[in-house]
Amino acid sequence: MIGTTLLATALRLPHEDWQALTQGRTIAATPWNFISPGQSFALWSDSLLQANNFKVRFWARCELCQSIDRADQLEQMSRLTIWTKQTLDEKLTERDFFFLAYLRVYELSDPSEVSSTSKGDFLPLKTPITITNSLPVLS
Repeated sequence: MIGTTLLATALRLPHEDWQALTQGRTIAATPWNFISPGQSFALWSDSLLQANNFKVRFWARCELCQSIDRADQLEQMSRLTIWTKQTLDEKLTERDFFFLAYLRVYELSDPSEVSSTSKGDFLPLKTPITITNSLPVLS
């Protein structure tokens, strides 16, 4: 990786999604809000929901984010992602659309301890993380 990246926020994901991304089993997440392509952030598992201090071992950059609003897209998506068609149906029923964000995930060479007292999907980090070297989960 060339250059320096500053991470000021962490994206909270369901633990199963976080685990699949960090293990290289998927490249997509379904965040509640649209994520701008090029945006970078630490990845945080909702299994740490009660923790104010946690270690960040991974971060991601959004490559593409799109709105999914058609039920006929769900069968194919379920074959290409970790989510079942039923799970995708539930997401679509909840709001009539959901976002699918394609993420390039990196492992930090040195995990950083961070703290945040905010709630929500994007958490501001009390101390930003400066990334100068990181390893992609998938090449």
